[in-house]
Amino acid sequence: MIQKVKIKLLAIYQSEKEITAHNRFIKPLLELSNRDHEIHLIYTGKIISSGNMILHPIKNIRFHWIPSLPFLLQSFIISLGIIRKNDINVFLCYREEDLILGWLLKRIKKNISLVYYAHGDGITVQGLNIRSFLDKIKYSLSLILEKIFLPKADLIITVSLDTKLRILNRVNMNPNRFSVIYNNVLPSKPQPVPLLERLKKDNKFIIGFVGYLDLLKGVKTLLYAFSSLNEEYNNIVLVFVGNGSIKKDLEDFVKLKNLNGRVIFTGWVRNPLDYMQYFDVLVLPSLYEGCPSVILEAFSLNIPVLGSKAGGIPELLNYEELLFQPLNYRELANKLKLLFNSNENYIYFKRLIEERKKLFLFDHTSAIEKLLIECVAHQKDELHEKILKYGEGNNERRLMP
Repeated sequence: MIQKVKIKLLAIYQSEKEITAHNRFIKPLLELSNRDHEIHLIYTGKIISSGNMILHPIKNIRFHWIPSLPFLLQSFIISLGIIRKNDINVFLCYREEDLILGWLLKRIKKNISLVYYAHGDGITVQGLNIRSFLDKIKYSLSLILEKIFLPKADLIITVSLDTKLRILNRVNMNPNRFSVIYNNVLPSKPQPVPLLERLKKDNKFIIGFVGYLDLLKGVKTLLYAFSSLNEEYNNIVLVFVGNGSIKKDLEDFVKLKNLNGRVIFTGWVRNPLDYMQYFDVLVLPSLYEGCPSVILEAFSLNIPVLGSKAGGIPELLNYEELLFQPLNYRELANKLKLLFNSNENYIYFKRLIEERKKLFLFDHTSAIEKLLIECVAHQKDELHEKILKYGEGNNERRLMP
């Protein structure tokens, strides 16, 4: 039973997109606000659904050298006003640089619990994306900031064991300050997409990818695997849902290999689930992921998933049959063949997905709520002990001759 403690939380979130009720960062805050907790949100972007949250919008100004600096400065000024007027007991942030703001607020108001919610390992992503000397400098600064400010956090929530271990490998901290809460399976209500409906009527086997099209997502591995299967199987179609920095490279490869009509690029879509419902298999060939929501979305639709052995993906998929080595397009092609060649194999793969899905059907917000309440209670106990020790110390000094 959750102790009756009211969470009074201040969160900051920077986004350039619309923030919907299904946003993985915002959804728990929205639901906590509807459970009679006081939730303040400083944010950029556009909120579509806010529940009972108290909103503090700011302008999304970016500097070329330090893109997040204007956001942090604006957030700090607004945060000072919020903590003066409200008895805030939790500061929640999602990025390493936001920990600086949390540390400053803790210096001003001692009873605030600083909570860092790592939805992935941003520093690992930075390391994999180093392309220039400036990237190296930014990466080195991120490592320094993490080592200085992450130990100031009272609670670090990660979305996978892999993320937790990566952070602990870089920062000397007590593992007990970490908690792993996986993302959960959300109910889905996809809408029809005429183009993909026609493909299904033509008995096409649809291989799908959803996400940002860049090197880190390993999309070239998927395209190479598809190309190697193309001549042998004439009823397969590959659908890329999303935009990205290497979309043009992928389109050029499609033209070179004469795969026009067999490979479809949808561009950005508001609700990827509309397209995913038609997939016969989802492939996630990333070089790194935290706890990818797209796999959980596939679980909600009971779609077979093949994923690379990278980051938190194996924690979601678990079974060797569903996994392949990153960048190994031949291994991926062979796994796809197993699905094409046998209906029995396909049913077996679906059964594995159904087994994994059961583990991620839980009340995600309640898990977060329980952790935050425990953190607030622990912070109160620590503060009370410090006050008592301070009082005892003063008494001793007064008694000394």
